[in-house]
Amino acid sequence: MDLKRRILVVLSVCLVSLLITANVFCQLPWHKASYFKNFGGLNDNISSIEIADNEASDIQNIIFDTGGALTKRKGYRTIPIQPVSKSSTGTNVSVTGLSWYTKKNNDRYLVALQNKDSSLWATYKQFATGSGIALTGSWVNIEFTSFPTSHNDSYLVDFATAEDWLVMTTPSSTGSTPYRWNATGTVIALTGDTDVPEATICEYHKNHLFLAGNTDNPSRVYFSGLDDITDFTATDYFDIETNDGSEIRGLFSAYNALYIFKDNSIWRLGGYERDTFTLEKMVDGVGTKSQQSIKSVRGSIYFTTKDNDIVRYTGGYSIEYISTKISNTIDSFNYSRAPYSTGLSFENNYYVAMSTAGSGTNDRVLLFDTSFDAWSKFKGMDPSAWCVGEDSTDKPLMLFGDADGYVHYYPADVYYDGDVATPSINAYYQTKWFRYSDLSLGDKYWRTLKTYALTEDEGGTLYADCKSDYEATGTVLTIDLQSQGSLWDVMVWDVDLWGGQTLTIDRQEIEKGTDMFQIKYYNTATEGFTILGFTTTIEPTERD
Repeated sequence: MDLKRRILVVLSVCLVSLLITANVFCQLPWHKASYFKNFGGLNDNISSIEIADNEASDIQNIIFDTGGALTKRKGYRTIPIQPVSKSSTGTNVSVTGLSWYTKKNNDRYLVALQNKDSSLWATYKQFATGSGIALTGSWVNIEFTSFPTSHNDSYLVDFATAEDWLVMTTPSSTGSTPYRWNATGTVIALTGDTDVPEATICEYHKNHLFLAGNTDNPSRVYFSGLDDITDFTATDYFDIETNDGSEIRGLFSAYNALYIFKDNSIWRLGGYERDTFTLEKMVDGVGTKSQQSIKSVRGSIYFTTKDNDIVRYTGGYSIEYISTKISNTIDSFNYSRAPYSTGLSFENNYYVAMSTAGSGTNDRVLLFDTSFDAWSKFKGMDPSAWCVGEDSTDKPLMLFGDADGYVHYYPADVYYDGDVATPSINAYYQTKWFRYSDLSLGDKYWRTLKTYALTEDEGGTLYADCKSDYEATGTVLTIDLQSQGSLWDVMVWDVDLWGGQTLTIDRQEIEKGTDMFQIKYYNTATEGFTILGFTTTIEPTERD
């Protein structure tokens, strides 16, 4: 080969090498993004592009584990399971009150009050040590002598345990004084004292029974004698800003004081008895319409406002709106039913049952996880009244009654709701729209999704709908939750929940582009799932 040809060959090889090298250096590396501790909760107040990476743009029937995992909630069972029956017989029955009544000898009763064919009725189930509330057999009727004969589903009953009695107040079209029951005999009038007022709200505080909700005096609080809930004096009361267009809606004992809630204000009653009582206005412009919404969780008071907002209060001169992040959800609720929202303190979290627009009953439950200040929503639970009791091991148990007259307990070791229709639970968690603008302002491609989940004892299937660029539905992946992985390090997570379960890691190719990406994990079967986290692999196509 002559010199000229050799030079051409060398130049050709160099040119090809330069082109290959240039191509390699133009390629951008794939980026792996990891998402664990997804306990930010629902945020529908701002764009689903702008919410935090660990927040959800939509969520349903999901709870947050202490380790940060996403877990499908359990279902509930009906009391009794066999035979399935309402808490009272009748053509039209709705639960309007539910109380866990514990006597000083530790006898315990689940007491239900109902609107039964437009009359007020009461039934109970007794707790048995070692076995809990009986899940078979009918509810036991409680005899009564003076319950109102006119009752409806909106007349919610209030309870207080005082001097070993269960005290009850209820609205009535004709007015009603309080009642009491001590687990023997009939429900009787609180007292024969003619000075006892008609009332719809009761609270036991500093050895006095306080009453409010009097139709003729809607801004008045009455109180009994010291250490005698049956002793009332006609002059033992105080008024709070009468004729201001609002009325007293709630009484709540906390922080060594009695807090009194009106529609638009909160007041504090200090002192121990008639001669030392002092009244102070604490909050102006915010109050409640629902006595049943006021609950204490981890040292804070939670309640709903007349606008369906949810507030946290610590007894001082200011309040905190905690529902701002879910303002779109709040806006979808029925404002006319704000007086019928019902709150519950359960497992150190605040639950509140409310009504969606157009609904005449509570058909949605909001869960505020106080560990993470995070929101979730439950669908399928419809509490008209609820309380916290205990199971056979004295572990806290959520108990709730519904507008159809049934009472249920939660959580149960099933993934369906109730024993009347037994619907499966539709649970899902939808992420934000991830843009990865820090990787590239141009096109990007989603290459893989790796999901870390726990196996289920009886197997199960989890689905992941992988969407790009505002697709309604994208590529749906199927993730098998049959036991197949290695034992997960439960020390990192919640031993009680995850001990013995194994980890499954599912990796699948997505191959979607080009700008924004979103995942919706879900299943609708009678199966559970727990998602520890997930990772995505993104390929940018050009530099910033």
